[in-house]
Formats: sequence, C-alpha cells, structure tokens
Amino acid sequence: MARLEYSKPVPNFVSIVGLPATMPRSCLTIDELECLIKAVEPAAFLVPPRLLRRVIKHHHRIGGFGLLVPHRKGFCLDGQAVLRCVTRAELGMAPSAALPPNVFLLVRPDPARLGQQDRGEVLLKHWRILFHLRIDQLMREKLATGALTPVLVRARIRRLGLTAFAEIKDVLRQEAYLLPPETPESVYAEFVAVYLTLRHFDAARLPHFFPALRDPAEVDALVAEDIDADAILDATRLAGAEVDFETEGFRLPSTTIETPAPALPSNVAELTALVDRLQRAFEWPADAAENWRRVLAPILARGTDGAWSQEARFLSDLQGVCASAEDAIHAVDLMGWALSLGELPVKRLLPGHQEVAMIRRLRQALGRLFLIDIGAAERHELTRLVGEAVEQCERRLRQWFRPLLASALEVVGLTPGNVAEDVGRAKLIEELLDRVVEDGHFSIGNLRDAVSRNQMKLPDIAGPTELIGGDPLIRLNRKLAVSLDGIYRRGEFYMRLLHRLSSVAFGTQLGRWLVLFLILPFGLAFFVMITPGIAIEEGEKLTKLIHSAFAGVGMAEEQPAPAGHPTPHEFPLPNLWGVGGLGVFFLLLFHVAGFRSRFFYALGKVGQGLGRIQADAVGLIHLPAVQAILHNRYWRLFRRCVLWPGLMAVNGGLLAWWLELGNSTIGGVAATGLVFGLSLFNTRVARDLEESVTDRLLRYWAWISVDFLPGLLRLIMDLSRRCLDAVERLLYAVNERLRFRGGENRVVVAGKAVVGLVWAVVAYVVRFAINLLIEPQVNPIKHFPVVTVSHKVCLPMIPTLAGVLRNTTAVTSPTATATAIVFGIPGIFGFMVWELKENWKLYASNRSAALKPVLIGSHGETMLRLLHPGFHSGTIPKLFKRLRRAERHGQQRAIRKNLAELHHVEAGIAHFIERELLALLRRSKGWDGLAVELAAIHLATNQVLVELHCSTLRANAEEKFVFSFDHQGGWLIAGAVEPGWLPRLSVEQQRTLASALAGLYRLAGVQMTREQIAASLPLTVFAFDIADAGLVVWTGPDGRDEFLYDLNGGPVVQPMPIHPEMPALNTHALLLANNPLAWQDWVQICNGSEEC
Repeated sequence: MARLEYSKPVPNFVSIVGLPATMPRSCLTIDELECLIKAVEPAAFLVPPRLLRRVIKHHHRIGGFGLLVPHRKGFCLDGQAVLRCVTRAELGMAPSAALPPNVFLLVRPDPARLGQQDRGEVLLKHWRILFHLRIDQLMREKLATGALTPVLVRARIRRLGLTAFAEIKDVLRQEAYLLPPETPESVYAEFVAVYLTLRHFDAARLPHFFPALRDPAEVDALVAEDIDADAILDATRLAGAEVDFETEGFRLPSTTIETPAPALPSNVAELTALVDRLQRAFEWPADAAENWRRVLAPILARGTDGAWSQEARFLSDLQGVCASAEDAIHAVDLMGWALSLGELPVKRLLPGHQEVAMIRRLRQALGRLFLIDIGAAERHELTRLVGEAVEQCERRLRQWFRPLLASALEVVGLTPGNVAEDVGRAKLIEELLDRVVEDGHFSIGNLRDAVSRNQMKLPDIAGPTELIGGDPLIRLNRKLAVSLDGIYRRGEFYMRLLHRLSSVAFGTQLGRWLVLFLILPFGLAFFVMITPGIAIEEGEKLTKLIHSAFAGVGMAEEQPAPAGHPTPHEFPLPNLWGVGGLGVFFLLLFHVAGFRSRFFYALGKVGQGLGRIQADAVGLIHLPAVQAILHNRYWRLFRRCVLWPGLMAVNGGLLAWWLELGNSTIGGVAATGLVFGLSLFNTRVARDLEESVTDRLLRYWAWISVDFLPGLLRLIMDLSRRCLDAVERLLYAVNERLRFRGGENRVVVAGKAVVGLVWAVVAYVVRFAINLLIEPQVNPIKHFPVVTVSHKVCLPMIPTLAGVLRNTTAVTSPTATATAIVFGIPGIFGFMVWELKENWKLYASNRSAALKPVLIGSHGETMLRLLHPGFHSGTIPKLFKRLRRAERHGQQRAIRKNLAELHHVEAGIAHFIERELLALLRRSKGWDGLAVELAAIHLATNQVLVELHCSTLRANAEEKFVFSFDHQGGWLIAGAVEPGWLPRLSVEQQRTLASALAGLYRLAGVQMTREQIAASLPLTVFAFDIADAGLVVWTGPDGRDEFLYDLNGGPVVQPMPIHPEMPALNTHALLLANNPLAWQDWVQICNGSEEC
C-alpha cells in the first residue's frame, strides 16, 4: 500500500506512548471538563447523547428513531434553532439567559468511563471535537454568505478529482458524518472539517481514510484557501492539552532500530550459527546476512524467556526453514508400492519439496512477527527481510515446477492453437503454482476449476476409446500424480467418475443438445414450480410445531390434517402443465436472442418504473410545501394529541379483541392506551424517559444489526469453506509428518510406512464423507434447492430401507441406520450439481461467444464486484472500512490483518495485469519486444490504479503510464490517468496496446471508458462525471451549466434539461456491454491480423 507523505511535521496524537512530564495524568470530572471547554468556547455545551440526537433530527428533519443520526459526537447551529428543540434548563442555563448566535453542542461523556480515562486523552478528544465543529461553523457561514459559491465548490471538487470526491462522499456517509441533504456543497464542507481534523490530530490514518487522495500537499493547499487551520487549532486548544510542534512534545514511536543490549556469548554463537545456516540456504551476500544478524539479536535475547514464547517459536520457525533447505524430503508410500506391483519404490525422493516446506515455515514466521514484543521499526525491518526470503523461495519454486507443468500439458495434448490460448496456458500454469505457493499442494478439483476459468479449453470427446482411456483432463490427472509427486494429489474415484459422466453430456454434440434444450430448461422449470410447494409445506410444519407447543400448555388443541393434505415426507408433485409451459419459456429465454433482449428490456422498464414510483414518493415527501405541512405546529399538535395516542388506543383494543376479552376490557385497554399515548408524547418527563429508553435500545440494536447479524451471516456463509480448508490442512499436515527426512533411521522409515498405509485409507474416507455427504448439506448455498428436493424424494424411503435391513442383516438399529444412509444421500446430489456447473466450461465448444469478466485473486470476484459494495461483493471497500474502524479503536492486530488482506488483493490484481495484459504484449508481433513492467497497484475504496513502467521509453525514473478502474454511480469505468511514455510509442505499438487494453477491459468487466465518453460529447463540454443518476456534464468556461444523461433511459437519451447545443447520446455505442468482443475476433486481434 502506498503511504502519504507530508511536507511538515504533524504529530500523530493517537499514537501516544508517553506524555510530557508537565502534563498531569489525573482524571477529569464533568464539571472540570465543561469549565475548560467554556474557557475556550463560551458557546459550547456538554449535552447527553439523546439531546444531541433530538437537535440533529429536528434541525435536519430526520425521521425514525434516530439509530443512524450522523455527527453523533458534536453539532453546531444558531442559538434560536437550538431553543426550538431543547430548553435552557436542559442546557444548564438560567431561564432568562441569552444564547450566543452560534452554539456548539458536544456529547457529554459517561462519568464512569470518564473516571477511567487519562486527563490528557480526554482533553485531546474534546479539543479535536471542538476543532471540527469550529470548521463546520466557518464552512457553513461561507456557504451561507456566498463566499463559497456552488461554482467554486465544483472547481475544488474537480481539483480533488471526481473519483476521489466520490470516495470522499461514500466514506463520510459510512462514517456517519454527512447530514441531509447531501449536496456537493455540504459534502465538501464536511470533508474539509474531517480532513483537517485527521491532518492535525491523526495524520497516520489519512492514507487509509481517503486512499484516493494521492497528493496530500495539493489537498493541503486546496483546503487552505477556505480555512486557516493553524489559527483554529490555536483558538480551540484546551488548557493542559499543549503541543509543541517544533519539538513534538508527545513522544512518538522511534523510527530507528535501537541498538540491542550486548548478547551473552552463548546467544552470540547461536545467532551466528542460525544466520550462517540461513545464508547458505538462500545464498545471501555478506551484507544481507549482517542485516539479519542485527535484527535477530534482540529477538534471540528475548527468546530465552521460555520455550513457548512467541520469540522462541519465531526462531524455531527459522530453524525449520534451515532444516527444510538442508535435508532432502522423501515419500514413504507402502500403498503406492503395492498398487504399482513394486514398480514404485516404497521410499522415493520428492524433488522441489524443500522450497515448499521453506515457504510454509517462512509464512509461519511472518505471522508470528505481529505477536513479538519488538519496536515498530524492528518489526518493519524484519517483516521486509522475511518477505524478501518468501519471494526468493517462491521464485525458485516457480522456476522448478513451471517446466514440469508445461511438459505435462504438452504430453496430454493441451497445446495452444493461437496467441490468446498461449496466454491462457501460461496463466493456467501460474494459477496452479499459486495454489502450490499458498497451500503446498493442489488436487483435481483445483485443476478442473483452473481449466474451466481459462481461455485454453478441452476438445470434445473423440469417441468411446477416449471416453474409456480418459480425456486430456483425466490423462493430465495421471501425469501430474507422477511428475509432481507429493504436490499433486490424484483425483478420487468419485471425482474421476463424475468427470467421465459429465464429459458425455458436456463434451459431445448430442449431450449438449439434451442439456441445453431439454434438461436445463425443463429441469429449471421443475425446480421453480416445486419451490413454492416446499416453502408452504415447511411453513405449515413450523405452524404445526408452534400449535403443538401451545397445545402442550393447554392453550390450543392440535387439529388433524385435512383429507387430501400431503402427509409428512410426501413429495409435493408440481403441475406438469405448468412445468411444460415454464420450460418453454426458459427455452425461448435461453436460445432466442430477440425474445431474451425484449424480456430483459421489459423487466428493466418495470424496475425503472418501480424505482421512479419510489423516488417520486420520496421526492413528494421532501417537497417544501409537504415539509412545511409536516413541520407545521398544528400538524405536530394533531400528531402528538390525536394521531399517535389514537393509534395506540386502536392497537390496544385490537389486541384485546384478538385475545377474545370482554367488551369492557377492550374499552379499558383502549382507554389506557390513549392515556398512555397522551402522556408519552406530550410531557417532558415522558419524553425524557422515551429518549433514555430509546438510547439504550438503540445501543442494543446497533450491536445486533452492525456486529451480531452480519457476523452471523458471514459465519454461516464461511463456515463450510473454513471447515473444508481446516480438514484439508490437517490431512496435508499429517502427510507432511509422515514423509522421510534426512537423518531418520530405518525404524522410523518402517514405522512411517505402516502408519502411512493406515492413514491413506482414513484420509480417503474422511474426504469422501466431508466432500460428498456432509458439506453440501450444511452449506446453505449448496443446500437449496437441490439438497432440499433430494431430501423430499429420499425421506419416504426410510421405512422401506429399514425393513430391508431388518430382514436381511443383523443390524441392531435398522431404523437409525436407514435414516443415516438416507440423510447422507442428498448431499451427493448437491455435490454433483455444484461440481457440474464448472465442468460445463471445460470444453471449447461451450466457450462463451464473447469475452466475459474473469475472477481476480482468491476472493472469487470480478473487478466490478471487488469495488461494488454488496453482501457477496465489495472486498476492497469493506477492507478499508474495517481498517478505518481498527485504526479508530487502536486495534493493532486488526490493523495488521486488514493491511495484509489489502496487500493480498493487490497481489491478485497484479497477477491479473501481468497474466492478461503484459503476457499478451510480450507475445504480440506489433509490440516489438518492448520491455514493460508493472510498477505498482494503488487501491482506494472505489478505484484501482495501475502503473506501468517502460525503462526504454521513459524520460525519467518517475514517468509512467497510469490507467485506472473506477467504480462510480454503480458503473465500472476505465481509462488513462497519466499518458507517461505513451506518446513515444510507434503507431503499431499504440495500436497493439489499445487492442490489448480493449481485451483487458472486457476481462475486467468494464462498462464504459473515459475515452469513449469524451468522444461522444461535444468539444464545449468542460468536464463530466458518472453519478448515481447517470452521466453528469458541465459546460461553459467555468463549468457553470450542468446537464444529466440518464444512461438507463434507452438506446438514445436526451440531456436534462434539454438544450440545443447538447446532443442526444447514443448509449448503445457508449456501453461496452452492447459491443461485445467476440472470441474469434479476439483471437485474430491477438494474432496481430486485426485491430480492435
């Protein structure tokens, strides 16, 4: 991750590790704190959170209970507006006291928590809030007086960058800073306050808070045109919160590595021996070894504290790295020897496994670095050294196994027929090596998935001979089990059997016809028709269960099922005419392009209509006339005295009537509800009680909705995957333990051979049970609808199977045994369907006619889904959000974890660029062998920035070609940001690069490019942007006039408002989805015979 660098020293107040000696460390009381604040700002008041929420809700007309009220730490507004919401007594003022023109409301801290906090910490926190509110007040005045006009705001937004400003808006909304209405002016004003607060109080958080702001000096200059931050900082400083900017009175973490204390002679000898072994393993020069010796000295000194300390474990991992490099690794395989009739030796060398073992131990050591008690600079240096060692091992591993994989693909006939497939084969090899680097091994499932997502596909089944002998994937499975012995695990029989059966359906012309025109449309229709019946039956079961519970306590009597009603476990057959009709509909939808396009066009129009109805309803409520009525004093009086009490009376009466109480009781309950409602909505005591109770309930609801429910959902979705990974890691770890290493005697070899024979059977059975019987049933994604329907089909077989077992076997519990067998069978169907969806894409005949977006990295998301927030998408913005939260609470372990995950995402995107773009350029004739390398990947919450360096053409070391993928308004936009060395390319090289980028954009799922948008607009356009409403265009010398194009409005859209100088926009030509790049055209482009 790139880091922002600042031109002047700014203390990071949150990273305090010590305080000046003159600052008292005693605790503050509420009264002392309020006196200190009022000494700086007499118009500031400490108020309870409920009062602050009440003021914000009333002033900005926010409805609801106030769970998501923004600006929850403080608020500023004029005095008269405050008095409309609270009384002087609630502010602690005399009845006749006058309020100042501007009032600053700060949340009063909890006295119990205040007594536990350090004095300096409390003063710093409230200085920060007051600083923020003063900037809010000044920016509000500038906007109100016209000193900061909308035209000037738009100019500042363009200087920030439209993509960066979109990120700013999203971040401020997520962090609950934005107040309605969210206009560009209000967003910019709040950004200035938040940015300057972070800039002066927590500068280290800025790179992760607004990662799209890449030039902090330029941002500093921009906001300085509106706010004199230094003057406000001095004016709002609380007594006792002094900071010396020249000497940086707060002691910050050291940026240099402290010289360790002299080590004991034995430690020196151990350190020298360890570093010498590492130097031999990695062939380091003398200076690199000295760096290791220097940073390991303090860890070795601490490692003597105990064998279980993190320091001792870290050193043990490094010793394990050395042992892996020094000792050859052998497999001890008695079963393989027996099955091969002695052809394979019991003990055989596993070449290349040393690098795999070294990477595994280095990754363990890297993970322990976050737990070791060392300084920040020491940890940073040691992380760099271990990371370089991991990269060195990875390079050696790839150099060893890459030719073996390429040779295996060549032998089985998976050879490229064109440049595009050659790029795909190289990507296939690297993706398989990614699995080896990450996990140390891979299997037929990983191999199948890599091929199905790749551009190089399998040919159709040649005939019965190939079906029996095995297609290229089956042959590759056998070949890799030998050439990558110990790295590749040969596919289990059920995986091979499933692939052979699917090859008949997917790899032959007749099988594909049956799947596409019979099984898929009518099978899908069957599931669609059966789903409502299953849902209704499950609902009836739940109702019956509740009814039985009430019957158990005497409140209801269980009623028998009506005649003709399905009995338990009876399969509800759907209407066959309905299945046929719906199947024909799916048949037309899948295979008739005109019908499909018209259907989705009509569906889109319906969605737009519903959206407009909702938008119109919301807009109607926010009309000034409607708002004036809703906030009229008479309407409020009617609402408090009639509407809400009346609703409470009616609800109470209905509840009493439903419970079949007497008429007098119903009237009493209704009257009680009316009186309670009148007191609740019209007395101060009741209002205060309501706000206090609401405040407590909101805290519980925030915990449930923000922490508990999302965490529970993520747990359910990730549990099956984590369990599978854990089981696989356990099985692999046992296999690693059973391998022979140098120095072990023959007794150990014999013991490992016997144990390995038993373990091979156990591991096979465990994988079968987990993959086929258990995981598909506990994974909610795989369970519905296939496993659900399978259960409905299989459960009625339990009595029959139990009878067979009772009559033919000596099983003591035939019913329990039959139940266990039948409950396991549906998992097999779920496993098969889940696996078959990838098998379809294995064959070249089933390849998509046009380039489609590919998955990037290990998160299984396309570029759009990486950037678009959603339940199953938005990895990048979610990681930045978690990182902001971790930094806000000072959770160092969470900070390091999220930074590591962001780095992992960067690596995945880097692989995507290298394997899809740079690999193609290296093979292109028109590129003329020009050396281009990926310099950097920069992530923001809504942007991925790619930097390419060309040492041959660049004028200086800093010159680079930069392009980006931006998520704006729900669209993925791509385009060049800095041309760099592009003008010095030849015409043929420019054409080659343009064609390669066109393919890359399709593979990334780009929907529009900036270059296409600019070419579609007249030259008079000053600037343009993509917003939620569509394409926003500004014209005029200073961008004063604004026009909007609704990109979802049809193939040709007019600007709003309509203007004679603004043409209609052809969205069909603008959107890449309407101009797909056919596979055959892409092949010709890659071969160099066509131009995109």
